[in-house]
Amino acid sequence: MLVELSLPTSQLMSVFAEPARVEHVFASLAQMGGKALRSIGLARATLRLHWKAATYNLRRLCSLKQAGPRPF
Repeated sequence: MLVELSLPTSQLMSVFAEPARVEHVFASLAQMGGKALRSIGLARATLRLHWKAATYNLRRLCSLKQAGPRPF
């Protein structure tokens, strides 16, 4: 069954204009090699994923410091 939307297109676009912040995190992790790891053991794999997350956080911190927002 096909349902028509009663909202105009401009109003729908304003609702979906801002994507979630989480998508950017996963996209940057994919650029750093994704979640595929070549290591033996769960501890080493966990450590490598933590390193990737820390790298993302540091890169994000540097970009925020360049933009100049104030901490709250």
